[in-house]
Amino acid sequence: MKSKHISLPLEVQVDLDKKKKKIHGYCWENKIMMVNYTRLSEQTSEHEWEQEFAMRLDIICCILVTDGTLSLTINYEPIAIEKSTLLFISPFDIVEKPKLSEDGRYFVLMFKKDFMDETSTSISFYGTPANFIPQTERVPFLKLTDSETFALQRRFQTLYFYLKEERGDMKKYFIQSAFYTLGLEFLYVINSRNSVQQTSGSDTRKNSIVRSFIILLNEHCTKEHSPAFYAEKLFISVQYLSLILKEKTNQTAGDWISNLLILRAKALLKAPDASIAAVAEALNFSDQSSFGKFFKKHTGLTPKGYISLQ
Repeated sequence: MKSKHISLPLEVQVDLDKKKKKIHGYCWENKIMMVNYTRLSEQTSEHEWEQEFAMRLDIICCILVTDGTLSLTINYEPIAIEKSTLLFISPFDIVEKPKLSEDGRYFVLMFKKDFMDETSTSISFYGTPANFIPQTERVPFLKLTDSETFALQRRFQTLYFYLKEERGDMKKYFIQSAFYTLGLEFLYVINSRNSVQQTSGSDTRKNSIVRSFIILLNEHCTKEHSPAFYAEKLFISVQYLSLILKEKTNQTAGDWISNLLILRAKALLKAPDASIAAVAEALNFSDQSSFGKFFKKHTGLTPKGYISLQ
């Protein structure tokens, strides 16, 4: 009997309207959402936060940390972020293990690319999701000066206000205007960094390969499990690809593929109507048995054992 087909939750559009109820945010037309965390323990638990964000997002996310700390793993690299920091998370990034300090203050902005394109096509900053990542550094966050933090906090507060308040037929224009202004502030901060930071040609090339690999992996990993596929797409050898990834991320190409498959498998196994056979099929394993062996090797649990813990 053919297993029931299930769609991959990491490849569909995030439902921001549903997400806002879980993490106490404000959303407009399922296109843009903001959360203002000032007393984390009163508003939501870390467990709820981890459930919502421990996966690759198909939205663009910007986080302003004004107090406290934020720790998380982006593309399998642990990152600790202190106050006065701006973090960008693109649809190509794999996010896990986020933890917010209870004394922290955070603005979290999530939006979909069609809203970004709708709002403005007149400045290059709004071209593609990848443009939200500072190109001179692989880790996508910026340490801010006091004046930059103050300016960005005001922009975030204005956008949050318009998402929260009623404005009738004019609400769309208030939101788009505030979003556009915030985007200009982002652009100003990023350009100021790019004008003073220099990266060697070798590092620029290596960083470009890492980013291109991540994008390809997110697009093809459910069907293509071999590092050779990605190396061929990038016109480099498998050995060189793994060498660069090991140098820049401390993970080989095989590690990246296995880790992302496990991440997606866990997300699929959480679905109420998902069967193990269906998950194995969705992730292009030859059969349920080979998927089970792969899953246990990397997690220490069988798929059935993982399901029983949920």
